[in-house]
Amino acid sequence: MTTLQSQTTHKLVAKTLRYSGYKATCVRNENFDFNNYEVIVKGIDNNEAKELQQRFSSMLKNSMINIINN
Repeated sequence: MTTLQSQTTHKLVAKTLRYSGYKATCVRNENFDFNNYEVIVKGIDNNEAKELQQRFSSMLKNSMINIINN
């Protein structure tokens, strides 16, 4: 996945989560070599973050989506 594709995908996920009532932000993380973007969601636990990540991965047919809790 290119950087532009990663950014576009993660912005879409963050926007969708915000519409659903979550406090989500798409951020750039320089620590990843292959995927520089992630979505930070405030107020959720690890299990909910994993579940959201699995749902978006299957919905968008993209396993490179990173959703983390804060």
